[in-house]
Formats: sequence, C-alpha cells, structure tokens
Amino acid sequence: MSNMKKVAKKTSKKKTKSLFVGKKKQNNNIKVAFYIVFIIVILFVIYIVNFKKPKQASTTNDNNVISEMLNPVSSNMITLPSSFKAYKQSDLDESGPACILVLLSYYGHDGIFSEDIIKDMKSMHESFHIGTCVNQVKEILTTLKIKHWTEENYKEIPSLANEKVGISLIEKALGSGYPVIVGWSKNPGQWSLVVGYDNKSTDSIQDDEIIMVNTDPKSNADDYYKVTANEFAARWTFANLFSKEPLAQEKNDKCFIIVDKN
Repeated sequence: MSNMKKVAKKTSKKKTKSLFVGKKKQNNNIKVAFYIVFIIVILFVIYIVNFKKPKQASTTNDNNVISEMLNPVSSNMITLPSSFKAYKQSDLDESGPACILVLLSYYGHDGIFSEDIIKDMKSMHESFHIGTCVNQVKEILTTLKIKHWTEENYKEIPSLANEKVGISLIEKALGSGYPVIVGWSKNPGQWSLVVGYDNKSTDSIQDDEIIMVNTDPKSNADDYYKVTANEFAARWTFANLFSKEPLAQEKNDKCFIIVDKN
C-alpha cells in the first residue's frame, strides 16, 4: 500500500510537471505568434505608406517644370524671359484684356492698371458679339502706346519679312523676342499670350509645342500650359464668333497680334 502511494505520488508529480511544461510551451507559442503578427502588421504598414501612397499629378506649378518651360535647356526651345505674371481673368469673356495685363507685367507695369480700366479702353461691341475682337485688342494696345503688328503689317519687322501667316510665324516672332497674342477656339473663343515654343528638333510641326500663359478662370491648370502646334493649328479660329453684322468683315481665322519687346 505504501509502495502504491509512492507510485501515485510520483505519477501526480509527473503530471503536474507535465502540465506546467505544457503551459509554458503554450505561453511561449503564444508569444512567438504575437511577435510574428506584430512584425507582419509593421511590415504591412510600411508597405502601405511607401508603396501605396497615391501619386500626385504633375503640374506646371512644380518649380522644375516651370524652369523647364521658361528656361530653355537646348537650342530647339525658344522662351521669353520668365517675368510674366500670370493673371486669371474675372470674366470669361475678357481674355483679351487679361492677356494685356500679363503683357504689362512683362513690361514692368504690374499693378498700375486693373482689368476694368483695360476693358474701358476698348469701344463697346456688345450688340454685335461677346468677348473682345481683334480690333478691340488693337484699340487697347494703341491706347497704352504699345507698338504692335497684325497680319496687315507684320512684315515691317525685318526678321519676319519673308514669313507667311502660320505656326512658323509664331515661332520666328518668339525667336526674335516678340510676345504673340493669339486668338483660338477655346471656351469657345480665347485670347492667349504665347511666350514659348519647342520644335522638338524635328522638321515637322506635328510634335511641336506652344507655351502659353493661362488666364482661364475655369481652368485648374497652372500659370503656364503647353498645347501641341498641331492641335493649335486646328483650333486657330474664333469659329465665326465675330461674324454678326455689321462686323461681318471682322477677322475670325488665324488672329494674332505681335507686340513689341519692351
């Protein structure tokens, strides 16, 4: 009986020890599992932060892009000095005066004139058309005593004397240092100030790019934007926006005004 008690006692001790060891192993396994899960969570968070971060759209407000646009890095790119101060027109119909305000900033007269003052310099054509026609833009430039040239007299500029009206005329004018105001079918009609040209070192204009100052108040684009020469050529028209009598002879296609350098 005494031997049986001893055996029973030993067996009980073994069971107790076995249970203790089992619980210890179980606790260790739980700790290991916890650490593994913790490490997985940390790695997942790192992955989300570094690899799944949404990419921001590249815009021309980026300093590098602005620098690329307005500071040519090769001989195939023509840009005027980056002293133009972008201006967003307050009225959708007043892109012409807005372009002239940008032009005035280029001449160093920023803040002297307001959009309303510029608008008052043109004769009223509201009964004939909306917006600003080429004759009104010329009126404003004449009032401001800014020398300018249109299709009728641009050949007075020696470097443009042999040029025909077309995309190459804009490129050559910029190459000679003259800003160019162009009218094209955007919103539906828009005057834009051209300040740069990139011919991509190719003979064709299909891939050339024109750099303009953005004055469109509806646009989320930046102060400067590019349009391919091919697209611009197809839209270089006011699409009869100024065809209403008595201005039936008002120019609608390939409208441009080359303005003085300073």
